[in-house]
Amino acid sequence: MALYLVTGASGAFGAHAAKMLLGLGHRVVSFEHDSHPFDTASLLGIRNEITWVRGSLLDETLCKRVVADYSPDSIWNFAALPIVQAATRTTVPIFDTNVMGTVNLLEAVKENNWAGKKIRFIQVSTDKVYGDAGERPYTEDMPLNGLSVYDASKACADIIARTYAHVGYAPALATVRPSNTIAPGDMNLGRVLTRILVPCMRGESPILYRTPYKREYMWVEDSVGWIYLLDRALANGKANGEAYNIGSGSQRTLEEAVAETLEHFPGISPTWIEAPPISRLEIPYQKLNCTKFKDLVGLGSPPMGFSGALAKLVEWWRANWDRLPPAIKTLKIEGWH
Repeated sequence: MALYLVTGASGAFGAHAAKMLLGLGHRVVSFEHDSHPFDTASLLGIRNEITWVRGSLLDETLCKRVVADYSPDSIWNFAALPIVQAATRTTVPIFDTNVMGTVNLLEAVKENNWAGKKIRFIQVSTDKVYGDAGERPYTEDMPLNGLSVYDASKACADIIARTYAHVGYAPALATVRPSNTIAPGDMNLGRVLTRILVPCMRGESPILYRTPYKREYMWVEDSVGWIYLLDRALANGKANGEAYNIGSGSQRTLEEAVAETLEHFPGISPTWIEAPPISRLEIPYQKLNCTKFKDLVGLGSPPMGFSGALAKLVEWWRANWDRLPPAIKTLKIEGWH
């Protein structure tokens, strides 16, 4: 049994990573800078299985104390302010959390490394770091040209993390660049599937911005499973300092994603409204080439595609709707989130 420090374990991606690790018999520690009545860890039923440290990743002393006290075998850094639109409204908190929060964790890894404690580190980046590459699939050797605030913050953290490996501060570090993740219990209203499903569960029309963008989607259990395979590779002395794309190869435009979702809710149609001008900063086309990762771990069966992941997501909402707090079930999603 190992101990994992999983930052961002109250959010959708990190909570599913924590759930997987707990299911494998590992222990999980995470930071919590504030609490919500319906975070993903609670909705997945794992909140009381995680050891929570009250405080912020921006507290360098706290980061170093936690890493020294709990002595994790591996750190998976999911913590981030993750929504592109939110990053257009406030800049400094995005860079603080996404960049300096990462630096503080890496400094703790460096100190432990110098003291003889080797800690694995996985920086959870994003496909947004590549920026607009036209309709070419992203490969890891492409430049990181993400120029929106969120994209740039994640690109900075991505480079900084690999720097710590390159100069010898981190003995076993890699970054992953995932595609969009489909996750049960994701309550972030900046994500299109949540914006569709909450009103649909009430029998109402979802209110959506019409945009032409095309995205790649991956089922969260596939994503965290791949991250665990990368962690095992690091434990075996492989992949240090490397970056890896992880994705399913399954793409949808917004209108295709909406249409396919509404097939699960006969009789409901979307209400399209004009997108805010800031949406023009979004990357128009995203597709990942994952050959490098597959060559590393020798993956066999392919990950679940969009249709299968969507069906499982709708099934989760229907199975859990009655037990969700009223604050979720009555949410009116009309404006810019």
